[in-house]
Amino acid sequence: MKLVGIEPHDLDEMIRKALGELVTVRRVNGVPFVSLPICYPDGSFVTVRIDPAPGGYRVSDAGFAYHEAMDMGFSKAAFSRTANKIKESVDFEVDNRVVFEVSEPENLSAAISDVAEGSWRIASKFGERYEEESNEEGIIEALTNRLGTIFGEKNVELSPTILGASTTDWKMSAKVLIGKRLTIFQAVGSNPNSIFRASTAFRDLANRDDAPGLVAVVTDIGELGTRKPLLAPARIILANDNDDMYRRAAS
Repeated sequence: MKLVGIEPHDLDEMIRKALGELVTVRRVNGVPFVSLPICYPDGSFVTVRIDPAPGGYRVSDAGFAYHEAMDMGFSKAAFSRTANKIKESVDFEVDNRVVFEVSEPENLSAAISDVAEGSWRIASKFGERYEEESNEEGIIEALTNRLGTIFGEKNVELSPTILGASTTDWKMSAKVLIGKRLTIFQAVGSNPNSIFRASTAFRDLANRDDAPGLVAVVTDIGELGTRKPLLAPARIILANDNDDMYRRAAS
């Protein structure tokens, strides 16, 4: 098929130009960095560094995935766990903060592909977790704005630390004290980590001799799926429920 008005040699040149824009090479202090047409969560292109190595080349992500995770507030330990899990399905190695692969010259293209994919998967996993945990932050913001209005500012404490039956200190979203009745409100995101943490805290607090009222605040009960029973013995309400629902939850 011949495109109207475009000669085959012109089309070939356009394709070469487009490919040149998709994959770019730049040198920093003489070291080549190759940027590929896939993006990290922050919108930057996945980039690999290529260094000479005995018998071939060492292809690495220069720590870009690690810095993505750090910028989102995750720990070095979390990075290591995630990277080691992902490398079970993608061919790369992890050395402290760097995703890399040592390759023979004839396998350089495969090494670039593997390292780029591994680095992207790691960063994307943290991006997903960050978005999920941001959902929890949104619930906390809603609680901050509403609890004082509903119960009175003097009866509300935000981000309290509550001692559980196991003598573990739990940092919760808010507590409301009306007379002698103490109720703990906990923002729970849709991601498993948020649910499991809340579940553990609720069970520990429920085992106290003077167990407080426990309320899990979520944006969508359906998003809890099969994990919903884990939030027992807490009562579950929606962040946008009306004031009466909040009052009943604390009664």
